[in-house]
Amino acid sequence: TGLANRLEFVERFEIERSRSERTGEPYSLLYIDIDQFKILNDTRGHQTGDEALIALSNILSDNSRKVDTVSRIGGDEFVVLFPSTDENTCQTLVARIMLSSEKYIQRQGWHISLSIGSITDTGNKKSIDEILREADEKMYSIKKGKLQH
Repeated sequence: TGLANRLEFVERFEIERSRSERTGEPYSLLYIDIDQFKILNDTRGHQTGDEALIALSNILSDNSRKVDTVSRIGGDEFVVLFPSTDENTCQTLVARIMLSSEKYIQRQGWHISLSIGSITDTGNKKSIDEILREADEKMYSIKKGKLQH
């Protein structure tokens, strides 16, 4: 995918948390999961699954700035770190990513979608693991809400 790996992500996140602690500026983090990815892989094949991962990587990169860190941290899980980004700006970015991905997914005829959990925080009082867990929990509750409809 050409994205940062988990180690690179953690290094950049540590730097951002320290900067945020010094400046008092917030940062935002997205935790993204591809819904129904396993079904796409099983029904359309792993090549299509790989195409979906690459497409999402490109969508995330295209909707990020140079200072942002886009990382794949699991099979179909991604995180995006937005330095100097408040809650309102973060929600605008989430909406842009959702719209862009939905258009692309529809054109491909894939039966997948994204669930995105977001966190905006300042400083370094919480550990990286705590922030990732919070964002993951938000993402999972969004995903669970989709499954119930």
